[in-house]
Amino acid sequence: MVKRALHRVLTRPRPLVLLYLLVSLPAPIFALLLEGLPAAFARYPLLRRALSERSLDGLLELLILMGHGQIPYARGGGMATLIGLCGLLLILPLWPLLRLWLEGGILHDYAATEGAGRREFWRACRRHFGLFSRLFVVELLAATLLAIPLVLFLFVVGRYALWAVKGAEIAALLAVLPLFALFELARTAAVMQSLESVGAALKAALRMVRRRGKAVALLFALWLALFVGLALLWKGLTAIIPFTAWPLLLLFGQLHLLLRLAAYLWRRAMEVQLWQEAAAPPTLPAREVMDEA
Repeated sequence: MVKRALHRVLTRPRPLVLLYLLVSLPAPIFALLLEGLPAAFARYPLLRRALSERSLDGLLELLILMGHGQIPYARGGGMATLIGLCGLLLILPLWPLLRLWLEGGILHDYAATEGAGRREFWRACRRHFGLFSRLFVVELLAATLLAIPLVLFLFVVGRYALWAVKGAEIAALLAVLPLFALFELARTAAVMQSLESVGAALKAALRMVRRRGKAVALLFALWLALFVGLALLWKGLTAIIPFTAWPLLLLFGQLHLLLRLAAYLWRRAMEVQLWQEAAAPPTLPAREVMDEA
């Protein structure tokens, strides 16, 4: 099952390529605009940071530091800098929606026997985007409701006890992870069973958890271990490699990104297989098959 899911990820490269482009390209483009195109080719602090980390959030944080004079950069961007900043602020809220739009096509691609064609892939993206967006809103509301008691607890107790802060962080992690897993399974269920409503998708996800709870828990635990392991490896590499060796950081950064995206897609392919196995008729032993014949 694990090898079959990995085989789907490797032999159907469209999801990996699209996610890689979605994550990696915008940050360097905005970095060039923010520094000013002429100055960017002379000094590259923003561009190198964006390429190595591929993070629009990190780019925005860097802008704030630059505004306080804590990080020097090549000035003279003028209108290009303004355009880049406006584009950065506009695209950040849209980022989750862009990934949601691709997710329907990705799941459909992995569910298809021979993979989805180009037109079929984009049709699946459009078909499931509405439901996925509604699920995303409900997920945000549920996460907010979970966060309210933790925030109140930290406000009352956290100022007096350090253990309370650590305990709240662990509690938040334990609460958010099952919620995240449930909504991920709901999106997979919506594609596999052609569901149209939030309630039906969540009910299907809960049924899968009841039927294959151990397999679901093992799947998400293994994916989380891969995610944490890759993050720690990347942190160790950035601590060892100096920032002046930015081409090396760029190379390892792209490898880290590809491995992280591949781990995510492997989990999605495994979710698809869970539904396919649940829908498949039970296999009879050879003797029972002969008796029935």
